Amino acid sequence: QVAQCGDTITYSAIAPIAGLDMENPDDRNTLATILDEINNDEHTNGRPMISAVVIRADRNIPGEGFFTCARNLGLYSGNNDLRFWLEELRRVHNFWAIQ
Repeated sequence: QVAQCGDTITYSAIAPIAGLDMENPDDRNTLATILDEINNDEHTNGRPMISAVVIRADRNIPGEGFFTCARNLGLYSGNNDLRFWLEELRRVHNFWAIQ
């Protein structure tokens, strides 16, 4: 829904959906694992990294795990995180807007 609306959402806002609390370091790691698994599935199926819509409230950009996942998928090898993220976010919004 967030992607279809062309919006973003914070990690803290999505954590409770999985019964997680972002104040708990173990829960933060669990959420990162979940998002990586989703991104891997999206990539396997030819879709952009949907977790691009999930951002840190304090920085308005995804956490480092997003960029690590992108590198692991072979999608990102540069050093301009902001530019990569904005391009991937645009791809996500464009893809889901027509679904």
